[in-house]
Amino acid sequence: MEVFRIKEILEQKGWKAKELADKLGTTPQYVSAIIRGEASISIPRLQEIANILGVTIPELFSDYKATVTVEPGTLVCPHCGNKIKVTVEK
Repeated sequence: MEVFRIKEILEQKGWKAKELADKLGTTPQYVSAIIRGEASISIPRLQEIANILGVTIPELFSDYKATVTVEPGTLVCPHCGNKIKVTVEK
């Protein structure tokens, strides 16, 4: 099971793993290993990948879509992924 949505995001952008690897200054094999969950990766490297792909770190994870499906009146923090209940009063 893939931990990250990197492959999905690359496909949405029309990119290959090699293009991401070039932007990261690493090998396509390393990027492929990250995608498959076979390589360890640091938070700063995840942030670098997120920046290159134009997404937040939580958006890189495979369970992200499940966490953003929320009830009406609730937002999801783009930084930490926590749900925020919003009420509007007149």
